[in-house]
Amino acid sequence: MLLETGATILREEGLGVQTSVLTFKHVFERLADDTGIRTTNASVIGRIWDSQSDYQADVMVALATDLTMSRVADVGEVVTKMLDGVDLSSPASRQQALTDVCRVAAETHGALLRHSETWTMWMTLWTLATASNLADRQDRVLTALLDGYVAVNAHTEAMFEAFLAFLGFRMRAGLTVRHLMIASGAMAEGCALRDRVDADMLGIPLATGPGGEEQEWSIYGLGLHAIAASFVEDDPSIAPDGDA
Repeated sequence: MLLETGATILREEGLGVQTSVLTFKHVFERLADDTGIRTTNASVIGRIWDSQSDYQADVMVALATDLTMSRVADVGEVVTKMLDGVDLSSPASRQQALTDVCRVAAETHGALLRHSETWTMWMTLWTLATASNLADRQDRVLTALLDGYVAVNAHTEAMFEAFLAFLGFRMRAGLTVRHLMIASGAMAEGCALRDRVDADMLGIPLATGPGGEEQEWSIYGLGLHAIAASFVEDDPSIAPDGDA
């Protein structure tokens, strides 16, 4: 209950410097308000946790394990629906499909990150976990974060590979799908931070649709499209009719 109460407080109030909002006094008061259960330092320190700092580390580890900054499945579902019945019969049509994927994926992912409280918490945890003044809990929190990071990356990499194969593209020599995933992920995270304070990140009209049709882009989408153009190329094993 104390771990869940601490996690609730951090979700609602955010992570302060050195998790200053997560004192035993504050947690005990919140637990009493929510459940009627009252406890004291004497019943916790030395029996469950060695110190308040030790408790804070456990709460942060629990959050790091539960939270994910990725909405990979949601983005993949939107892109998959968009590609249903898409024309892949020529290099030009496949390039148009890749352009549309970058625009729609960035729009979907950007909106999810922009309005996600859990992603903000995830980013804050990374900042706190890598701060030198948190060395006593640094390894534990970083390990939990890295475990989640590896799992999300594996899912994302598999999705990228599937979409590139479907569209008829391959990685350029010397580059890997993991390189593409890392570059696009860094773009997503940076743009998500700026999206919250800069209105010029969205709603850019460009004639990128079939036949020069105007479409709305985000800075993230344009960056993702530029990254894709630098990292991938047409797969020469794809025949003109779109078959391998």
